[in-house]
Amino acid sequence: MLRLAKLASLAVTGLFLVVAVAGTARAEQVVLADFEQLGVAADGSLPDWVVKEAGTKLALTSDPQLVSQGQRALQVFMTATKEQKRVMVQFLTRGANWSDLTGLYVDVYNPLEDSVDLIVAIQTANWDWKEYAAITLDPGWNRDVYIPFNKPFWKSAATGWAYTSVLVDKGEVNGLNFMFVVGDVGDYMFAIDNVRVEK
Repeated sequence: MLRLAKLASLAVTGLFLVVAVAGTARAEQVVLADFEQLGVAADGSLPDWVVKEAGTKLALTSDPQLVSQGQRALQVFMTATKEQKRVMVQFLTRGANWSDLTGLYVDVYNPLEDSVDLIVAIQTANWDWKEYAAITLDPGWNRDVYIPFNKPFWKSAATGWAYTSVLVDKGEVNGLNFMFVVGDVGDYMFAIDNVRVEK
């Protein structure tokens, strides 16, 4: 009788597990940029990827240590000065409609022995700036860094530059920005790979 009771208990527990698994919807990830097919223009620039600060450049790399997935990644070089200790890398999304998207994933390599900050910002219609709270990048690979669109950790002019809002106005996204913030002057390098959006 005890054995039957245990079997019944397991059967019921198993049923609940199946229901729980069946009821859990997994979000779909769509690759936005993996750098596998990205070509280099005649002037050495990378289409749709730009940098804003002097002393900064971008390059494609196939160094296995700097590639998260596939064969290539984006390498970011920067020179930090007393006046400028951050670099911004911009991906032009050209009015993309992200209304149905719920988040962003990116893999980032930090070769330093210390942590650095990554700031992700999205520019919507009229190039309005929406910035997510700083993310700490540990030394080495930081895979699946997640930036949710539906959590109140975004700031903009509309919030008085306080991190109190979800990401709004996703119907027209013109730019996706990655900013690396360092503590000291000097030359730095980081790698970005496997940029994905979540539906």
